[in-house]
Order: sequence, then structure tokens, then C-alpha cells
Amino acid sequence: MCMRLKLAKVKWFLGLFWLIALLTLAGCSEERRTKVVDYPIGKPFMYGNKVILKGSGTKDELKKLTTDLNNYWDDSARVRKEQRYLLGYRIKNPPVYNSINIIRSINYMNAYLNAQGYYYANFKDSIHKDSVGDQIRVNATITINQGKNISIDSVGYQLDDTTMQQLALQRMRGSQIKKGSPYSKQLISAELDRMISIYRRKGYYKLTREDLYAEIDTTDINLIELTLDPFKQAELIAESARKRRLNPTWNLTIKKRATADSSKLTQFKVANIYYYPETKITDVIDSITTSKGFIEEQHGDSYLRYQVGKFKYQPLKEHTFLSKGELFNEESYFKTMNTLGQIGAWQQVDSKIIERDKDSLDLYFYLVPALKQNFTIDLEGSRNTGDIGAGNLFGISTNLSYKNRNVWKRAIQSITNFRTGVELNLSLGNNNTI
Repeated sequence: MCMRLKLAKVKWFLGLFWLIALLTLAGCSEERRTKVVDYPIGKPFMYGNKVILKGSGTKDELKKLTTDLNNYWDDSARVRKEQRYLLGYRIKNPPVYNSINIIRSINYMNAYLNAQGYYYANFKDSIHKDSVGDQIRVNATITINQGKNISIDSVGYQLDDTTMQQLALQRMRGSQIKKGSPYSKQLISAELDRMISIYRRKGYYKLTREDLYAEIDTTDINLIELTLDPFKQAELIAESARKRRLNPTWNLTIKKRATADSSKLTQFKVANIYYYPETKITDVIDSITTSKGFIEEQHGDSYLRYQVGKFKYQPLKEHTFLSKGELFNEESYFKTMNTLGQIGAWQQVDSKIIERDKDSLDLYFYLVPALKQNFTIDLEGSRNTGDIGAGNLFGISTNLSYKNRNVWKRAIQSITNFRTGVELNLSLGNNNTI
């Protein structure tokens, strides 16, 4: 009994000791709990980074921006702390302090804020040096006043092509950019991607993201008014600058780049569709496209080219979302590829588009067949010795599975399962079979 009490007291004192130790460490400043190793002797080195963001946003917005801005310290000014032993930290090989790296960090942070629509941010850096033994520690703090976020005052489209202009205006409701929306490069990029997606669904096969751009107009129309009074002109300039600080707004226009390639403005139509359902995994697409060693079946606007005849045409047509004569739709094209690839009869689907004439596209689909059929046999055994009433039981079961991925050559999958089993009573006093 006494021994147990002594052990309990020892455990209690040990627990109390560790609790006091943890509380003591937690009460120490982070600086006291940080160890620096492999530091440059006799030279100031980076010991701490901090960003202080001031602005009118919500608490969550400021917190997110502060977290993001801390990722834009220059690599030669960034302090990498490793957490050790729960409450301790270690800094290994800290970079030597250089004011140029602080300036470079400010430039990176300013570029990030510009991308988020903050073009009027102010930066102020503060450098504090502290000597600890033979260490010269540098703590860098950048204080940022983010300023007002720029908002979109108007959105327009100027595409110099009647059809493209009509499509843009018809789909304008789907735009995420509205009057009053906060400006950001991500928002503009998403709008350009949306416009390209619209055009490539309407036959503009050669139009790319680089053919469109967003033009920002920051001009104050009041400054365009002609006046001979220099004092009036100075007053207008001062008023315009004040408005930009208080409520900065920009006008946005989506435009098309000038190009000498007229085919970029051509709406392509679907011509013929070719299927190669027996393509080998080792076949070169360019070679089999021009090869004459295929049996060819024509089905309206489509052609089936094969050597053996393992597949019918119907399942291919049912999973194709393009037809001859309609405008090429990139979304339907990729949907066709994905759908054909999801059919178990083929393990791989490739495709190729070949231009014909000035405004037509031939579509080629190369399908590599999967293994047509396979058998699976599972054998299981079990033994039960815990049931007194039933005795010592031993069971054997088998499961036979047959899978066919191309029933009747129509790419239909079928699975047939057959399961059977037997259970024996192995008790010495009872030889009955169950």
C-alpha cells in the first residue's frame, strides 16, 4: 500500500514539474525560445520578418492579405523558422542582411497588391538591429497602407468583327465583371478565358487567348474639356487626383488584337468524321491516317475504318456529339473524347483535327481496344470452432466471374457471376455434411 502511494506521489510531482516547465516556456518570448545555428559571424543577418497591413477592409480580408504578403519576401530576406520540441524554434543558415533585398521584397508585394486591384498602396520599412553575443540580428518590418481598391466603372467590348461583337453582347450576362466590381487581374483573366470559350464553341477554331486583351482606361473625361484658364485646368487636375484617391475607378474594354491571319476570324464547320476502333497501342497516328490498308464503311457523314471488324458503328455514333455541317464546338469535341474513353471497350482514345478547304475540319478518332474478355476465380475457405451446438465447421466457397467488354460488337459490357460453396461438420462424433 505504501509503495503504491509513493509511486502515485512521484507521478504527481513529475506531472506537476512538466506542467510548470511548459508554462514557463510558454511565458517566455519567442525570441528566447529561438536558437540560431550556422549564422554568419560578424555580419548582420535576417532574424525576423513582419508585415503590418493597414486598410479599410474586413478583419478576414486584412488577415488573408497579410498572410499572402508574407509569402512575397525575397528569398534572400526571408527567415525560415523550424519548430522544435513543441515550443522551441530554430533558424539555420540565416541570410545576410542587405537593404536591396528589402527593396526587392517591397516591389514583389506591390506587384501582388496591384494584381488584387490596389494601385495606391504606400510602403514603409523599418529595420531593427540587435546584438546577442557574436550575433547581429536584424528584424525587418514592412508597414503597408493598402489604400482604396479600384472598382470597375464600365465594361465594354470592341472586337472589330460583327459576329464576334454580337456573340459578346449576347453572352454579356454571364460575365463576372459588373459595374462596381473590384478590379483584379484574376477577374480580368477569367473574363478573357470565358470569351475564348464562347468563341471556340461557335466555330472559331484558331482563335486563342493571346488574340484578346483587356484595355484599361484611367482617363478622367473632365480633363479632356478644353479650357484656356490655367487656374481652371490646375483645379480640374487637383479635383481628379482627389477623386482617384477617394474612389478610384477604371473603364474596361475587351478588344481583339490586330492580326494578318484571317483564318483566326473564320468560323470552321465540321466536315467528315473518321473512326479507327482497332488502333494498336504501338501505332503511329500520322501513319495510320494516310494508310490504305483499311476496310472503310461510310455511314452518312462518318467513316469507320478497320481491318478485322471487331466493332459496329452504332455505339461510336451514339457517343459523338458533333455532326457534319455544324459549327465546330470545342466543348462537344472534348466531351466526345471523354465519353468514348469512359466506355470499357477501349482503353485509350486519341484524336486529331485536320483542316480541309478554308473553313472545314475533318475529325479523326483513334481508339485502342481493351482486353475483350477475362475470367476471375476466387476461392475462399473458413473454419468455425466456436459454436458448441454446431460443432467444428469447415467451409469452402468459390466465385467465378466472366466479363465481356464488347458484347455483339456493340461495346456493351456484361458481367456474369457464379457462386457456390460447401460447409462440412468435422466433429468426430458427427460426420454429417451440411
